[in-house]
Amino acid sequence: MITNQGPGDRTAVATWYLVNPDGVMVPFRNGRRESRWTLSPDGARLEIGSSVLDQRGSVHSLEYDSGKRGIKIHLRFAPTGPVAWTNTGRDGQYAIDLLDVGTPVVGSLWLRGMSEPLDVNGSISVTHTWMDTAETDLAIRRIDFSSSAQGDGVYLSDLTDPAGDRHRWLVVKRGGETVFETSDFQLEIDRPSLWRKGYPVPASLRLVGDRIEGTIDSGPLLIEVNPLDDIPQPFRFLLSFSTRPRRLWTLASFDVRYRADPNLPAVSLHGSGVTTVTYLNPLPKSISRFRSENAGA
Repeated sequence: MITNQGPGDRTAVATWYLVNPDGVMVPFRNGRRESRWTLSPDGARLEIGSSVLDQRGSVHSLEYDSGKRGIKIHLRFAPTGPVAWTNTGRDGQYAIDLLDVGTPVVGSLWLRGMSEPLDVNGSISVTHTWMDTAETDLAIRRIDFSSSAQGDGVYLSDLTDPAGDRHRWLVVKRGGETVFETSDFQLEIDRPSLWRKGYPVPASLRLVGDRIEGTIDSGPLLIEVNPLDDIPQPFRFLLSFSTRPRRLWTLASFDVRYRADPNLPAVSLHGSGVTTVTYLNPLPKSISRFRSENAGA
């Protein structure tokens, strides 16, 4: 995460979460004020303390290297195909760039006490979100789903603005190329799997449209956090005036059918992934009635 809502105009924060096999979460973070973090002239390499994201060249890397914390993570992935993007939200002021979805990633993980690094592999999804005004003015809740298996990649976003209007976007990628993209569908939330006052968490998302249908079902909870807890002072104090956020990740499964060409049979996709639910502020009662929350705008 990079934010300029702290003191000055160039504040940077990076947060990580490592989930152990027993479910115990280890958070770690870097926060820097102006002149204490670096962005390369081409905008492709970002270094915030021990956290580095390097998107130069044909192989990108994501690293956290801290001898003090006793944590060393080195991940590498090769992005494929062009970026997909949308301008969503109120008056199209909220932009989401889909850089990667279900892209293979390899690397190593070392924690203090390990005799040698552990080789790891899996998938990575990367999005870039940007806007010209404070995010809290444009969004109250955002739901993201990213498939995690190799093959066709599926990405879904659902944005609720402060007025309660919903804005959604779905992309299917194959070999890095976008083969299907639409915002013309309803996304129904049938019931909450977890309930926190003002922060309901969907158990199921149902897609309904002329060219697409399917479900995304939430599974076990991976992480639930208050993002402000991960932001160093004084940024946390200043942000707390405008936002009371919550964020969580759940494992998920999906079964989606889409028709890219009306003259061709529907394509069926199913597999696993991760659903992320981010609240900038709690939902007001007028929005959070959950009997069947549908897409609105």
